[in-house]
Amino acid sequence: MKLRTLPAKLDAWEGKRVLLRVDWNVSLEGALDGESLLRLTRSLPVLHRLTEAGARVLVLTHCGRPTSARDGAYSTEHLVPLLKRVGIRVAWHDADLSSAEEREHLVQTIDRAKPGTIHLLENIRFYPGEEKNLKAFAKHLASIGDVFVNDAFSVSHRAHASILGVTQYLDSYAGPGLCEEVEALKPFIKKATAADTPTIAFFGGKKLSSKKEPILQLMKTAQKVYLGGAMALAGEAARGRSLGRSYLEPGQERFAKQLVAAKNVVFPVDYVVVSDLNPEAKTRISDGTDIAAKESIVDVGPRTLMLWAEAIRSAKRALWNGPMGIAEIDPFGAGSRGLARFLGYISPKAKTVAGGGDTIPILAQAGVMDRLSFVSTGGGALLDYLVRGETLPGIKPLLHR
Repeated sequence: MKLRTLPAKLDAWEGKRVLLRVDWNVSLEGALDGESLLRLTRSLPVLHRLTEAGARVLVLTHCGRPTSARDGAYSTEHLVPLLKRVGIRVAWHDADLSSAEEREHLVQTIDRAKPGTIHLLENIRFYPGEEKNLKAFAKHLASIGDVFVNDAFSVSHRAHASILGVTQYLDSYAGPGLCEEVEALKPFIKKATAADTPTIAFFGGKKLSSKKEPILQLMKTAQKVYLGGAMALAGEAARGRSLGRSYLEPGQERFAKQLVAAKNVVFPVDYVVVSDLNPEAKTRISDGTDIAAKESIVDVGPRTLMLWAEAIRSAKRALWNGPMGIAEIDPFGAGSRGLARFLGYISPKAKTVAGGGDTIPILAQAGVMDRLSFVSTGGGALLDYLVRGETLPGIKPLLHR
């Protein structure tokens, strides 16, 4: 089924109040980092189309995870100067959407505004009804808009009121940013065709359990699945190897043995090892068979990187999610940055897709944000989409019926 996208002509939307869900959950302090810049600029196409059509755009977003209502540290007011830096000018409103009186006043204010203006509302997670997807709160949201547009793929795995609930009460559409994400990821949930062979995937990160289902899915649809990061160490443990002080997620023994036995799952062939987790620590390279009791594996080794480079060189499609070492400690992020550069430079004709909150900073550090075919803003949403596809809570209601 196809997504219900914005109409080719939006003349009928002139003057309408368009409720637009975006994901502007960015750092509110300091300079815009790569991920923050991506999240904000990803909204430019939908904002341009709606404002050019003369719609009055009411923007819904969350900022962080506030633990109390109206916590000023998480107010979307902090976004206003950041948005101005990327050319997005908004009027900010602090109306309490749980109050009928304030909703009515907000609507009157918006209706007096010029067509083609953008209005940023307060943090949607200030309201308990948002994450609980309460019907009453979804109706409150719908009452201030004439039509709803979801352009927030990265939260479309959440069954929240501003993602799912509101679609029950307003005509709802998929924004261009959401459509772009789906089109980039869709090929990876289908068995690779001859034209897309080989399709490969790289998964890293700390917890194997968090990526079990996506890995199993890609084992069906891709020719090879390459593992790195702490999750790959579960395979070493399954082979009976000692890992010293390396992090090993408990409870993954059965799945790890399944991965080791799989013909299309590839583990690292060497690792960077240290005896002290600090940037100045002396490193050595090991094949994983001789890790001492006081040593830790912190990154993939050079032979592994060369094998990955060869795989990418011949790939038609490649997907990456998750760091391949302790990337937050600069020397131990070399393997992750190397993988990023391989995806960006080795095979320019391949369709390369990467995403996730831990992955995007690595792409930025490696200078390849604009070298990949697509960088996804999704972390949990990306992983969930690989497993559930168009049944995600924020996507299913936007399909043509």
